[in-house]
Amino acid sequence: MRFLIILLFLTLSNPGHSQNAQVGIDKYKNAFYFEAGGNGFIYSLNYERRFYVREKLTFTGRVGAATLLREFPYILPVELNYLIGKKTNYFEVGFGRTFLQEEGYNVLRLGYRHENENKNRVFRAAFTPLLGVISDDIISSYPWLGISYGIRF
Repeated sequence: MRFLIILLFLTLSNPGHSQNAQVGIDKYKNAFYFEAGGNGFIYSLNYERRFYVREKLTFTGRVGAATLLREFPYILPVELNYLIGKKTNYFEVGFGRTFLQEEGYNVLRLGYRHENENKNRVFRAAFTPLLGVISDDIISSYPWLGISYGIRF
């Protein structure tokens, strides 16, 4: 009985090292950045949240906003990204949708992402083709690029 009490005490008083190591992988779960080109066509301001973090694979969700005033009063890019890599350099793969008033375009993302290990900066460069449906048989495609820079917090 004494052995079980000691074992229970040691189990409950010992902090989970694997959980602490997991948090140490990525202390910044949020990002805010400006993207030139990309999903917002000309530009967009974006908020991103990491919601699944493992050693070599991370999932992020992103929402942005832009306007081209009279032509398109609002542009709303929404995207789900997969980051493959560790520490500072990642290959970024994503899929999303950009909403323009009544229209919408599907967006793919293939790119590179760099995050400073000891600083809260993020840089991204990606190929972001826009895919739209014109009719049942025709899909329009627009090759596009995006470059982003911002902060993580």
